[in-house]
Amino acid sequence: MIWASTKEGSISNTRGRKIQFGCGRNKLQGWENYDRDIDISKPLPFPDTCADYLFAEHVLEHLRQQDAWNFLAECYRILRGNGVIRIVVPGIVRLSKSDATHYLRKIKELGWGDGSLKSAIRVLIFYHGHQTMWTNNLLIAVLNSIGFRAYEAQLYTSQHRSLEDIERHWMFYGSEGKKYDMAESSVIEGIKNVV
Repeated sequence: MIWASTKEGSISNTRGRKIQFGCGRNKLQGWENYDRDIDISKPLPFPDTCADYLFAEHVLEHLRQQDAWNFLAECYRILRGNGVIRIVVPGIVRLSKSDATHYLRKIKELGWGDGSLKSAIRVLIFYHGHQTMWTNNLLIAVLNSIGFRAYEAQLYTSQHRSLEDIERHWMFYGSEGKKYDMAESSVIEGIKNVV
C-alpha cells in the first residue's frame, strides 16, 4: 500500500475519509487537502477503495483531456463503493443562458474583457491556464462510462452532508463572490457504483 502524508501528519484509512484535490487556499477542515503536492495528471498515491468523498473545484479544466480522463478513473479506483466525487468546473453553457450582467461587469472590472458575454466566455476558455472545457452532459457521460452514477448538483448544496457548502472559488471575487460563482460554476457529483 502507498500512504501519503501531509504537513499535519499521517493519513489514515478510516471510514469517512475525505480528499480534496487542487485546494489552493481552500483548506477544508476535516479533509485531506492537496494542491501542487500531488500531480493529478499521474496515478494518485492512494490505495484502492480508501476514500469516501473526493472534491475537485475548478481543477479538471486545468488538465488535458487524456489526463482528465485518467484522473477521473483514478478517483473511481480510490473511492469505496457508494463513495462520492464532487466536481466543480467553469459553466460556459450556464453562463451563456443566464442573466449575468453583474458577472460581466465584474469581469470587466478585473480587466478580463470588455464586459460582453463573448469576452467572459473567452476568459473561461482561454485564461487561468485552462486546457479543456466541460459541459455538464459531457462530464456526466465521461463519469458514467468510467463507472459512476453521475448527476447535476447545485453549488453549496448536496444530498451528501459532507459535500454541502464546501466550495470556496467565490472567495476570489471578495465578499459578494457567491453571486459571481453562481454565474460561472457548474457542479457534477458521481457515486461509485457497487459491482
